[in-house]
Amino acid sequence: MIAWANDIDWLGEHLPPSPVVEWCARFPDYTSTVRGQRVSLVEWFFKWAHLPLTHIHLRNQSETRSEATYVTRNVAPYLYFVLPRCRNVVSLDLAGLLDLAAIFELATSSTKLESLRISSMNVPFLSIQIVRQAIQWLTSTRVRMFWFSKWTWDPTVDPSLQNAFLAALFQCPTMINLSLTYCNLSQLNSEACTTLSTSLEILTLTSCQLSSSCLVGLAHGLPKSNVVQLHLEGMDEADPATRHASFQHVLAAVAHSKVTTLTLERCIDNDTVVYIGPWLAQTQLRDVSFVENGVMDSGAVALAKVLQGNTSIRRLNLDANNLTVQGVVALLEGNSIRSVPLEELGVAFNNIYLDEDKAMLRARAHRLSTIRFD
Repeated sequence: MIAWANDIDWLGEHLPPSPVVEWCARFPDYTSTVRGQRVSLVEWFFKWAHLPLTHIHLRNQSETRSEATYVTRNVAPYLYFVLPRCRNVVSLDLAGLLDLAAIFELATSSTKLESLRISSMNVPFLSIQIVRQAIQWLTSTRVRMFWFSKWTWDPTVDPSLQNAFLAALFQCPTMINLSLTYCNLSQLNSEACTTLSTSLEILTLTSCQLSSSCLVGLAHGLPKSNVVQLHLEGMDEADPATRHASFQHVLAAVAHSKVTTLTLERCIDNDTVVYIGPWLAQTQLRDVSFVENGVMDSGAVALAKVLQGNTSIRRLNLDANNLTVQGVVALLEGNSIRSVPLEELGVAFNNIYLDEDKAMLRARAHRLSTIRFD
């Protein structure tokens, strides 16, 4: 791992080719010093592009670093000018200012790039050329992971090309981990969701525009897939009139799938939670998260019945809902008669404020490893 970039010439001379050479150092913002001489960013990045890098990781790690390592406006033109030359890169992880043309030029010119994680501060447009390059990459390379945060379609990209790109994502034969955040998926054909790639194991869709018909298509595709982690977040604005029925289909499908981790956050409501109880009881889920869904005590009672009949669930997260002490008591009573108790119950940011109430609930949670109130 290269976390120090002060002498690019030294790195060029002493850094041997290796199966894993990861760059995570902050780029110089203006000029740099090489062996006592000031060099321009053009020259510095030309030298950088000749390093035998296999992994490039430029994403702010605020918990471990005091300085930003994302792509800044100052360095973006120089980085993206040389990026297509980095043909040995297997994994590319960029946050900040994105140049999709340069990124997908690298993707299509290299046969090695199998992991791409990009999140943008500038919400880039997907043009016809970029979409076609992305489809070429997805259909000709062993792509394993694709994470994209924020995009918007160029007006020249017609719905059929949008769907072709989205179908290539969901049906990429080697894709293991697909995560999309704040992306417009409204042109995704429901048929693409019914035939998910058999290699796909982790699917995350956060605050994406997705039709109810695609949710139903996803439900049809889940039982035939190998997805083990399903994360759907921020779908509360998608076709509100039919959302309740759509998520009923999804939960019914989960009961007949390989999914063991399920996240539905800001997707459903209390009535849906009450209704889906029988399907939840039939699942093999281990981790369930229903954060910020407006779950009330009646929903907690329904989930308590699920816990009594399903011993596979080990962690249940109900943070940021509308539970009171009575709802949490119902959950604890349901857990108390399980042969295999929960490991963790999350009820933070609910309607439980008094310290004596929290103390009482902790006392009743003696079979739980952890109960979280904050």
